[in-house]
Amino acid sequence: MKKVISYSLFNPNCGNFDKSEIRIKTYTQGVWDNLKLIQEIMPDWKMRVYHNNSIDFSLLPEENSFLEYELVDKNDDNYMFWRFYAWDDPEIDILLSRDLDDRINFYDFQIVKIFESSPSSFCSVRCHEQHDVPILGGMWSSRPRDFTFSMLDLLLKWKSEKNSSENYMSDQYFLANCVWPLVSEKCISFGFYGDRFASGKHVYLPLDKSAPHQTEAHLGCTYGPQVTDHSRTDSKYEEHPFAASDEFYSKLKNLDLEIEQINEKFFLELGKGLIPEQINK
Repeated sequence: MKKVISYSLFNPNCGNFDKSEIRIKTYTQGVWDNLKLIQEIMPDWKMRVYHNNSIDFSLLPEENSFLEYELVDKNDDNYMFWRFYAWDDPEIDILLSRDLDDRINFYDFQIVKIFESSPSSFCSVRCHEQHDVPILGGMWSSRPRDFTFSMLDLLLKWKSEKNSSENYMSDQYFLANCVWPLVSEKCISFGFYGDRFASGKHVYLPLDKSAPHQTEAHLGCTYGPQVTDHSRTDSKYEEHPFAASDEFYSKLKNLDLEIEQINEKFFLELGKGLIPEQINK
């Protein structure tokens, strides 16, 4: 079984993105950090990085048994969408789409394990109160062979309707409007605030706003150097991929969770947290 974690890597100058040079370091560091974490946490997965040669490869690790690079056409401006191209690879059985400025961690690992043990064909994770879209570009997983549509065909049709793929958040607009209607019934979603988008099945995650894994270290959090203002004090994000002081992560490391261990309310009972009834009060 081939399992791939897919990423997009490009120079921010290519599109309508934050063009500060420090963002390049953010993404290149993300390749190094995630490669190390995948080898440690998810060694049966392979990291695939889609790129257009706009980043100096001397800044990046070489291909190995855990890492492969996929070159896209130099005129391809679907930057954040490149990672979705892996959907159409017939050899891939399970696909994760992730961000290079995020980090693989044990929390993500456990959610992926639960998805793998479930009968669901798609997984969408929303781990922050601002995660208010059906699918976040770097927080979904799938068994693509369970579906009959081509991701590239969907994207080309969407762009033919005068939609742009070069803007921030454009990938999530595409996912919400084109992909979600096709996957929602086969989707298992995870989140603190209930299922806002009518997934096939929803898992309530523990809600505790005092815990780092739900605030500054939530899934989908941005790590690495972000700004050129060195007076800011958020440099802790540059080095540590998840909050070592948070007992939640240490509990997750050795758990052997499967979908059957989630109770009838689909509440993932890990760490401290509110149950769904308390959330709704």
